[in-house]
Amino acid sequence: RKSVEILPAYIEFAKGQIKSCKGLKVVVDYGNGMGALTGPVLWQYSGAEIIPLFDKVDGHFPNRSPNPAVPRNLTALCQAVQEHQADLGAAYDGDADRVAFVDEQGRVAGMDKIIALFAREQLQNAPAAVVYDQKCSSLVSQTIRQAGGEPIMEKSGHTFIKTTFLQKKAVYAGELSGHHFFSSLPQGDDGVLASLYFAQMLKRLGKPLSALLKELPDYPVTPDIRLPVAPGEAAQILATLKAGLAGKARLIFLDGVRAEFSDGWGLARQSVTEPLLTLRFEGKDPNALRRIIASFETAAPKLAGRLPQV
Repeated sequence: RKSVEILPAYIEFAKGQIKSCKGLKVVVDYGNGMGALTGPVLWQYSGAEIIPLFDKVDGHFPNRSPNPAVPRNLTALCQAVQEHQADLGAAYDGDADRVAFVDEQGRVAGMDKIIALFAREQLQNAPAAVVYDQKCSSLVSQTIRQAGGEPIMEKSGHTFIKTTFLQKKAVYAGELSGHHFFSSLPQGDDGVLASLYFAQMLKRLGKPLSALLKELPDYPVTPDIRLPVAPGEAAQILATLKAGLAGKARLIFLDGVRAEFSDGWGLARQSVTEPLLTLRFEGKDPNALRRIIASFETAAPKLAGRLPQV
């Protein structure tokens, strides 16, 4: 048996993953989470100029909710990026395995586009598989193909994404919740190192994040729609959708029902933790989005009047 001091060993490993970010100014929002144990050392090692926020570990999370995937939790980060005229903002969750980003204008960057940018960067040297969350915008799979990669869709959830990432020997995997997996990391996902990789990409490309985001298409997409349902109702609605959409769209049953049309898609799935049906829709344009939402309401009348008007 061997006793290992984990923190110094991790820091030593992580330093080997870091390239210079000198010349970048980054606001780092630790959210009073565990990232404050490792992030300051690693960011300092990168050479970037760092403005820290909420960098004292406190499990009561006195300054914001620890979920960085919710834009309202990044208000202080957005303001700090603007105030300090920073190039980038990064925010971690409580255990720092997730990260979200803010561009140099103080705007939260959509996670779909962050996943697409990471995928494109990881594919620059050789074609490889990339795993992505089934809730992702179509721009993700399009970007992967354009970069020479093989897009592999997987159902939402850390365990599912990571398992497929490992099985397929993918170079990268991304989940809308903010998990990012890299073949260069033995443990797969690491929010602090993901943010450093992202900063390194910004420096290499020499473009502001807002410009990189504009290079990717903007498709009208809904946020997650969470519909409360009675016991057994979610399964009934999903069965009705499966029957009602058969022959009208390409149906995928990774988790729930995903219907892919020529001009967009819709997804309905049952929550495993709450009595909810969650849905998300995307269209190539607003008219396509409205039509796809309407097709779900037609296929499953119990959804009629309960979905957003866009």
